[in-house]
Amino acid sequence: MDLDQLTVAASIALWTVASLATAALVAQVVVRPAGRGVWAPAAVGALATYLGHLLAAAGAGRPPTAASFVLLVIGAASLAMSVMALLRTHQRVGLLRAWLDVLTGALMVVSVTLAAAARPVQRALDLDMAPASLLLAVPACAVFLALFALTGLRNTRALSTAPARLFLAAFVVMAVAEVAALLRVVGVPGAAAPIGVHEVGLPFFLVLLAAASWLRAPAVVVADEPARSIMAGPVIQLGVAGTLLGLDHAVGLPTAAVLLALCVVAISLVSILLVYRLITSLNGSRHQARTDELTGLGNRRALSLALAGVSDGRGLSLTLIDLDRFKEVNDVLGHDAGDDLLRQVAGRLLAGSPADELVVRQGGDEFALVRPATTAVEAAARAARVVTALEAPFTLGAHEVSVDASMGVAATPEHTGDAEELQRMADSSMYRAKEGGGGVVVYDAAVDAARRADLDLVGDLRDAVANDRLDVHFQPQLEAATGALVGIEALVRWQHPTRGMLAPFAFLPLAERNGLMDAITRQVLRRALVAKSQIDGGSGSRMSVNISATSLLDPHLVTTVGALLLDHGVPPHELMLEITETVLMLDAVVSRRVVSELVALGVGVSIDDYGTGHSSLAYLKDLPATELKLDRSFVAELGTDPRIATIVRSTVDLAHSLGLRLVAEGVEDAATLERLVALGVDVTQGYHHSRPVPAEELARWAAQRRAASPVG
Repeated sequence: MDLDQLTVAASIALWTVASLATAALVAQVVVRPAGRGVWAPAAVGALATYLGHLLAAAGAGRPPTAASFVLLVIGAASLAMSVMALLRTHQRVGLLRAWLDVLTGALMVVSVTLAAAARPVQRALDLDMAPASLLLAVPACAVFLALFALTGLRNTRALSTAPARLFLAAFVVMAVAEVAALLRVVGVPGAAAPIGVHEVGLPFFLVLLAAASWLRAPAVVVADEPARSIMAGPVIQLGVAGTLLGLDHAVGLPTAAVLLALCVVAISLVSILLVYRLITSLNGSRHQARTDELTGLGNRRALSLALAGVSDGRGLSLTLIDLDRFKEVNDVLGHDAGDDLLRQVAGRLLAGSPADELVVRQGGDEFALVRPATTAVEAAARAARVVTALEAPFTLGAHEVSVDASMGVAATPEHTGDAEELQRMADSSMYRAKEGGGGVVVYDAAVDAARRADLDLVGDLRDAVANDRLDVHFQPQLEAATGALVGIEALVRWQHPTRGMLAPFAFLPLAERNGLMDAITRQVLRRALVAKSQIDGGSGSRMSVNISATSLLDPHLVTTVGALLLDHGVPPHELMLEITETVLMLDAVVSRRVVSELVALGVGVSIDDYGTGHSSLAYLKDLPATELKLDRSFVAELGTDPRIATIVRSTVDLAHSLGLRLVAEGVEDAATLERLVALGVDVTQGYHHSRPVPAEELARWAAQRRAASPVG
């Protein structure tokens, strides 16, 4: 087989591969609906390119005919549409503006190509300018498509996917093939092989394109177009076109190149106008996205953007503001009045705001102040002025209302270098201010560490309560005159896995604040009633259990107590519930009703820590209590301050005159016990008798006392 036969065979094989690849691409569009937006125009472009090159091949190396050129232009336009569709699967862009960028880019590349090579090609081939321009336009468009695909896919980060890489490779191969074809026509040495780059390039281009279409692309999240890149294309194109027009004025360029440059100028100006409108719209959207609709202040997004500078090492202060009693305004005067109040608060915040300060409404009745290069002390001084500004009453229709504010201050870099941590610190300080009744609190690391430790402790406590791991210790109460065991007090303890045995004051306040007291009260009541007969041997001693504020205001308390008494077979009069004066004062109406219901059930009620409250005499006259429990502070000073003895004697007389039993706790020694007996105290309790101990230990103690003294 001679060289001509080999050339014909190779040519047939290459055109067969090109035909099969084109068919595979068309089949992919027919068979798989997914991705048709990308691959349908690619299939049209591949088919048009295939036919255009087939007609060109029939021309035996002569410049392309008008029909071939039209097919190649259709192919280029369809392939450009395919590139654009692929880019839009990764990034949102305006369709009209994108098409204008593609058109001006193609015109610009063709114009530059004509300006640089039209006359040399015309002279080399002895052609008129029009055929020479058509000959250059095809490779120029192929190069443009390759550059367009490369820059677009790279900017959208789509090149991480295999289909996109094959897609780009196909366009690069096509650009190389078209340039090689031009070089062969022009007669560049080494470019005239029978089977050259152009003949191999076309089927290779189609194979790569078909392979890319059949690969499954991973799902991607469509991102917004970067704002900084919007203006780049039109400005670059306008600059290149202007340069070409300047060269035409200086040295003269082919008419086609000049006309195309003028078209680029016109279309670029339209693109710039569209970009200007887009940027204006984006700025308006950004302003709306960062602005609170009700007050006109910045919103939570604006706050996040302002705090983004923290990661760059820039110092700033953050003050979080929460309005106190705002809910009352909404509930009493309505939401319209509440909105009016928020607008007026925003006005006062802005009125005293420095020029470099950002004022934000985070939502609800929460505001924030962000100021660069400001220390926590300076921010606290500004916050104090805000407190003063908010003190004047607000006029809401026919009403005047006053609101207070709680403010937390934190700053960088003195407190932290992290934006999220800065917000947490300011928020923690704001809640500390709220707990303290309002005002300004600056972040304190030691206090915050303690609060975070408390938070960990609450989690452990919640787990201990859920799994019934709290301990109950018991302390005896003895009749002062005879020493007989007449009562037992149940005292909760907690054996923490790492902190050891914790007394009630270390965890009950946390339980009260975190809604755990009801569960703890039920557990202590149950454990106390179970241990009662074990300790007193059925002698009928009273079991005393402390009741918290939360439990006393629980509408189900009386039912719960009654059910527990019934379950454990304990007579109601053998249970004593101890309630502090402070608890009774929280809600006098509800607490007195619940106490009355408990007494009606037959349960005894003891007023604990008597003498430390503020209105003892006011409620003793009509509260159905059974006993008073004298606070240990009076007992401790009984031997050192004569006035204390007078107070104790008066309290004993008061209790007895009201038919109440008086219990003195905190008895530490025999001398104190003798004084209390002499003053007429009924029952004593303290370390002199026994420390609080587990039920088994107190049961042994009580059994020994009964054995030693049958009456006791």
